[in-house]
Amino acid sequence: MRQGLYKVNFHTVHGTGCGVVYVTDGKMRGGNSAFAFIGTYVGEGDSIKVKISTPALQRRSVLQAAVRARQNHADAGRP
Repeated sequence: MRQGLYKVNFHTVHGTGCGVVYVTDGKMRGGNSAFAFIGTYVGEGDSIKVKISTPALQRRSVLQAAVRARQNHADAGRP
């Protein structure tokens, strides 16, 4: 597999989704708005064997940071 950034589509029991992964030296790292994709791969003939995990991101902390940033921006505009 060539090193680089790839778009991925996936299907699970919970539905379908997509994201991106960066592939290099047998490792895969990436994600989307809900999950981080962390894994490994090996080439086997004309196919690729992938082992990947998808820990959920901490949505609450991301949302809290976004709210704080928005509030700071609003406060900066006040006289």
